[in-house]
Amino acid sequence: MPQQQQQQPNYIPSPMAGHMGNINEMSIDASFKRQNDGPILWFAGPPLNVVPEKEPVHSLRYLHWKSQNAN
Repeated sequence: MPQQQQQQPNYIPSPMAGHMGNINEMSIDASFKRQNDGPILWFAGPPLNVVPEKEPVHSLRYLHWKSQNAN
């Protein structure tokens, strides 16, 4: 009888995999937009109707830091 070979996983384990054990899978699943019949919406490219910002948008934390460190 031939010896069965152990199948290797088809992914490369990430060093972060151990830290993901405490993330609730349901909360990750709920964060994706879905079609009406259930499958996740998936787009092969970026949207075509992107409106560029006229000025850079920064967080209040960065703007405060910038004002404190201005010379």
